[in-house]
Amino acid sequence: MKGIVYLVFSYLLYSLNLLYPQLAFLANLFIPMFFVLFFYDSDNLLSDRKKFFIFVISFFILSIYSYKVAINIFLMAGVPALSIYFRYIKNKIKLEPVIFAPLPAFIVTVFILLFVGEIREGFYRYIVGNLDMVINSLKNIPESEVNINVDQLIKRKEEFASIILYIIPAVSYVYISFMTLIAKRVILFKLGRVSEVFRVPFHMVWLLIIGGFTFLSDRLEIKVISYNTFIIFTYLFFIQGSNLISIILTRKKLIWLRVIILILLLVHPYIIIAIAFIGLFDNWFNFASVAEDDKKN
Repeated sequence: MKGIVYLVFSYLLYSLNLLYPQLAFLANLFIPMFFVLFFYDSDNLLSDRKKFFIFVISFFILSIYSYKVAINIFLMAGVPALSIYFRYIKNKIKLEPVIFAPLPAFIVTVFILLFVGEIREGFYRYIVGNLDMVINSLKNIPESEVNINVDQLIKRKEEFASIILYIIPAVSYVYISFMTLIAKRVILFKLGRVSEVFRVPFHMVWLLIIGGFTFLSDRLEIKVISYNTFIIFTYLFFIQGSNLISIILTRKKLIWLRVIILILLLVHPYIIIAIAFIGLFDNWFNFASVAEDDKKN
């Protein structure tokens, strides 16, 4: 059955982590999509109950090999897939998967960094080792060709390593959220709902404001809260702004402008901030409805 093939292929994609980690970083993005397709498969004669039974058994078998791998896949892909299934296929929950599906992995990551010293120190040593490799590479490049102050990087290496360590929760959130977004887009396309609006709940703006104030702290342990907050909300409002621009350009029949914007994003990444601000202000001005009113007029 095609559904079983989707499930098996999902685990095969994850197995690339053992052989080709760099390739797996991209391949893993599609695991939630194949999980959702396993549940959605219209050609599958299995009932929903049997599908869930097979899904649970597959994780049980995987946990025999490594419970850490099983937990990782469940948090990274299982939770997003189930949230999309219950939100868009069964219509039993109202939470937005792109926003809320990454939260379990985010919480677990924060817990590990705060309370599991062995893993935290392992991450820290790995980051420092990579920074040393970068510094050694920069030393071999003429100063006129380097825009980075190598001496300052050496002096503040431990501080930079600590910052990178403590923004891992935000990075994991963004990565899993993007995986969820890909799976969501595929399912909405199959359901014929490609123009659905993505919007960050207005009350979440207060989290951005409160988290932003921690930037004023002199303690790095508190200041990193603002770093994580800015990374997560810049990403979420960028998705909202991109979705808004796509809807407006489609209504105005200016599809070619989307290609130009994509090219500009590749050339000038700072445009991400501008689009994120559009998404942020959309919570107050609802630009999509304004564009719809203009179209009716």
